[in-house]
Amino acid sequence: MNTITCHYQQLQSYERGLIMARQSDDRFCRRIARKLHRNPSAISHELKHGTIRQIGANHKPFTTYFADTAQVFYDSPRTDCHAVSWVTKGS
Repeated sequence: MNTITCHYQQLQSYERGLIMARQSDDRFCRRIARKLHRNPSAISHELKHGTIRQIGANHKPFTTYFADTAQVFYDSPRTDCHAVSWVTKGS
């Protein structure tokens, strides 16, 4: 039985933490998607937004996923998208 839902819901912070904890797993996107009842493309999309490039101790660059980075990427445009009431504007 396939339990992936047809409508999209934003990932929760605990789900991002699970992604971060399991990122070294082979066939990672499909396994995590199954566990979270999400579409594998949603996990792949999340990885694009939360993966950053860093310089390691050996001075060579590497990429890794951070749940906090992904959460900031998700939250930042939403701070400006809500309507501001005229009462708040007048203060």
